[in-house]
Amino acid sequence: MVRPKPRTIDLPTPRIREWRLYRGLTQEALAERSGVSKPAIKKLEGDPERRPTPTTLTRLAAAMETAPSTLYWSPRIVGSTEGEQ
Repeated sequence: MVRPKPRTIDLPTPRIREWRLYRGLTQEALAERSGVSKPAIKKLEGDPERRPTPTTLTRLAAAMETAPSTLYWSPRIVGSTEGEQ
């Protein structure tokens, strides 16, 4: 029996590395906080064709204290509006 591939999000590659650095995290620290393996994070950051599953994206976003959708924007843009009401 062939297993179906997990669903991925059909959006541009999220800016995981950019957000990780913006939050001052290493790959190891992000892996620890999110429960996503360091090799998986490394692959997501290094391959622009890789897309995270919705679950992975949610875990990474939570570990970086942001919403999954914001990972598609530059933290410089989002960060400048954080805290505004």
